[in-house]
Amino acid sequence: MIDKFQNETFINSLIRTGALEPPVTSLYHERSLSTTPQYPSNLTAPIPGSQLCLGCYDSSKFTGDFAFIQQRRTSGGWVGLLDGILVGDYVVNGTKDVEVRVPRLAALISQAFFDSGYALAPTLSSILAAVAQTLSDSSSRFPLVRSPELDALFGNGQYYAMDCSAVLGLPAVSLQFAGKRFVIDKRDMFVPIGDGRCALSWFGTDTRYNDASLVLGATQIKNLYVRVRMDGLHVASGFKHC
Repeated sequence: MIDKFQNETFINSLIRTGALEPPVTSLYHERSLSTTPQYPSNLTAPIPGSQLCLGCYDSSKFTGDFAFIQQRRTSGGWVGLLDGILVGDYVVNGTKDVEVRVPRLAALISQAFFDSGYALAPTLSSILAAVAQTLSDSSSRFPLVRSPELDALFGNGQYYAMDCSAVLGLPAVSLQFAGKRFVIDKRDMFVPIGDGRCALSWFGTDTRYNDASLVLGATQIKNLYVRVRMDGLHVASGFKHC
């Protein structure tokens, strides 16, 4: 694999030279309000916080088995086939494997791109509008609405916000990959922006990101343990609720 400057990536260099064995990388994001690491008095003890594991994975961060998802390479990286996006039991991004109960929310099967460099992550405007409308329908007192203030502040897409007090009462948002559903924790779906308001952690865009209709960034995958296996033939990602 090469980067956008046509140079070999760091991970591929490790694989080619045999320095990364097995050819696996794993990622876990800590959910914390503090950005200051709390170091233990005994420096040989594990240090809490987010974790990148090269050539390994940390079984203490998840339970059960991985669900493997075959991915497709694009010019900007790897994308996984997304069966569907669900808000509660309602399908937002339809698939033949999920019953479409609300016709207006049915859409084409699409793909998700994993990029932990994003906190607020891009999603196709049409999909995000459907997600936002479905969430808003379940909270008539505190609807989730477009935020012109955030649109103007960031200048890169369409943002949605609502009263933070309504977030925990919303239905769960989940993604389905390879027939398996994974719930995004409600704490990770919204980001506090002040004055009791919370912004949806996705923003709408009319441009696909590396052929994907949505991006899962560091914010959205804190409820998942991600393992990527690269052996020159394929990449597979394993997810497990943390």
